[in-house]
Amino acid sequence: MKTLKLIRDGMNKPFKVAPWGPDEETLAGTYRPMTPAEVDALRLAIASDRSKRVQTLAEHLARHILAWNVDGEPPTAANIALLPPAHLDGLELVVTGYVASGASDDEKKS
Repeated sequence: MKTLKLIRDGMNKPFKVAPWGPDEETLAGTYRPMTPAEVDALRLAIASDRSKRVQTLAEHLARHILAWNVDGEPPTAANIALLPPAHLDGLELVVTGYVASGASDDEKKS
């Protein structure tokens, strides 16, 4: 059993978001998990202006996505806002800690 680690600055983790199945487009890379205070700040920012949800979400996620496999595009807020909805929603769930990333799925199969 793995031991739980507290989220501290510099904690980097791999992620994989494959919302349509293993043989479809997969978003993968490295991220820094949000702390509970950062998740609260994101939720408050979205709640204060729902019309800017995607923009606000993308800005917050851009601070946490260190690298990704999007062809020739850096993980900026503008590029994150252009992700397909299923990938954007999956990325939000991983970075905010609500679901585990599928990054280690391949390792478990070996």
